[in-house]
Amino acid sequence: MGPAGPANVTKVTVECPQATAPFTCTVTCPAGGTAIAYAGTNEEAVTANEWHVYLNSHGQDPADPSSWNVNFGTEGYDGTATITVSAICFTPTE
Repeated sequence: MGPAGPANVTKVTVECPQATAPFTCTVTCPAGGTAIAYAGTNEEAVTANEWHVYLNSHGQDPADPSSWNVNFGTEGYDGTATITVSAICFTPTE
């Protein structure tokens, strides 16, 4: 058996469902992958003067290690902007 090849590390980005109350957006890694880190969001780019979207918390889903949950709070947000979230996924070589 030869040496293991390089592990696959990828950044996965998803669009969050539109919501007006605090909401959670989930990034799910490809099959066999594990979500290992939060990589960012565009919530600052979509915040306008009359409303605000902010990051409450984020972390690996305890029930599903392939997913990373990102929870947002809102103030006056009308749910019309597209919010994206990214996570880093690790897929070990076989």
